[in-house]
Amino acid sequence: MSLLMLCIGLSAGCRQKSTESFNTEGAVRIQVPDRAYEPADLRDVFEGPVRMVPLETTAPSLIANVEKVLYDATEQLYFLMDTRMGRCVQIFSADGRHVGAVKRIGRGPGEFDRPTDMSLDLSRWELHIYAQNSSKIIRNDYAGRYLDEQHVKYYPNDFAIHDGHYLLSMFNQLVSLRHPRYNLYVTDYGFSTPKGHFVQERDKEKYGDGPAFNLWPAWDGSVLYVPPHAARIYRIGHGDAVSLAYDVDFGTHALPESFFREGYSEEQFFLERRNRTFAYDLTSLFENERYLIGSFTSGTTLCTFIYSKATGRTKVMAGLYARLDTPVGYKPFGLNEADEVLWLVDARAFSAAARRPDDIPDGTFKDFAARISDADNPVMVWYKIKPF
Repeated sequence: MSLLMLCIGLSAGCRQKSTESFNTEGAVRIQVPDRAYEPADLRDVFEGPVRMVPLETTAPSLIANVEKVLYDATEQLYFLMDTRMGRCVQIFSADGRHVGAVKRIGRGPGEFDRPTDMSLDLSRWELHIYAQNSSKIIRNDYAGRYLDEQHVKYYPNDFAIHDGHYLLSMFNQLVSLRHPRYNLYVTDYGFSTPKGHFVQERDKEKYGDGPAFNLWPAWDGSVLYVPPHAARIYRIGHGDAVSLAYDVDFGTHALPESFFREGYSEEQFFLERRNRTFAYDLTSLFENERYLIGSFTSGTTLCTFIYSKATGRTKVMAGLYARLDTPVGYKPFGLNEADEVLWLVDARAFSAAARRPDDIPDGTFKDFAARISDADNPVMVWYKIKPF
């Protein structure tokens, strides 16, 4: 029996859960400070030394457009997912050497059209790849070798591994007048025990269409979940317990005067502001014991916020997407226990940054830029957060 039929059968005894059904005690409210979209001064946010890892640039290792990065600190391996041009997952060592890839284009066992999401089973040293177009999750070992696969009937938006189970995030998929609509499912690897949750959505106009990825592993083994159209961040703990962890208020952001200088007429400006200024989509989210960091779109600009759990303060790095000459990527890709934030940076950005090394923490970019300016693959850069 398909997963869909199983869950419809279970729906009679499983009631919809609104946000009031979950534990909201202890939820942290994060106020993102208002500020204009001005280039961030990295010295106000990060401190040296900066760790830089250039990725090997050879024909088998090339990656065109990185959507997600996973890192196994124990095995010291990076997994980079390219969902567009490369349609693969590339595997690199901690020093940037290429050690493997999963790129099996097709419809057969272990093959996919393009990867949609990936997750690691750290206890089994396995890489699980979800391919929405192929309707399956493919299990591979850390060398990229195919193990087995499970077909998915639901077409989830993305997934995560938690306590040996799959968490499946839905985005406007199960809509029915007779049955509840769930946007979060928990199931074992064999899809034999699906359990649905419903997490209340917010105003669609205020909070946009939803993030590309809704599920993010957290520092304590839990998983952070962002429902569609929402700025609330839920925590999925052991035993599939769901609680409200953070309630984010993005405030009001004003577009800069440079917006007009980039070719927008006044009419286009107000149309864009009316349609998108108040629509926020979280595009990445990471947490360790001391910080929560995330990127979000607002208007035509992508911003990054850093929340300090110790002080309750929040900093915003705004306007990064338009800064092609800065050695910071358009969004963060990770946060480790040493309070370092991972960015992927085009090698050519270091050449531009080398002309103004005093703007960068530790000022070591000039010599480094000369060595990697011709690299085709991006550079992984770890910046350490300055306590605030």
